[in-house]
Amino acid sequence: MRWIVLSIVVALAGCSGIEPGKTYPSEAFNVSVTYQEAYRRAQSHGHECLSTFVTSGDLYTDNQTGIVRVSIPKFMYTGRESLKVNVSATGESSAKVVATVDNVGVFDQRQLEAIRKTIESGSPNCR
Repeated sequence: MRWIVLSIVVALAGCSGIEPGKTYPSEAFNVSVTYQEAYRRAQSHGHECLSTFVTSGDLYTDNQTGIVRVSIPKFMYTGRESLKVNVSATGESSAKVVATVDNVGVFDQRQLEAIRKTIESGSPNCR
C-alpha cells in the first residue's frame, strides 16, 4: 500500500502547474471597476470557491497591477500554481483581467467562466 501512495505522489510531483512560456487555457476580459476591486473580487473567488487551496496575491500601486494565485497546498504534494489572475488598470475605473488555469482537475474552462462571472458581478460564482 505504501508503494502505491508513494507512486501516486511521485507521479503528481511531475505536474508543475502554470509554467512561463507554455500555453494554457486562459481568458482575457475588461471590467468597469478599478484594478484594486477586480483584484479583491479575484481573491474573494479563491477564498470562497476554492477554500481547500491556497490563495495568495500581490497588489502593486506603482504600476496599477495585481496578481492572484491559487495553488495546491504543499502538504498535499507540490504547491503548484493552478490558477493565476493578472489584473491591470486601463483607466481610473476600468481594468483588464487575464485568468489562466493549468487544465488539471477543477482548474479548467468552467473555472475560467466562474472567475469571470465573479469578477464581473462582484459576487462569488463557484463552478
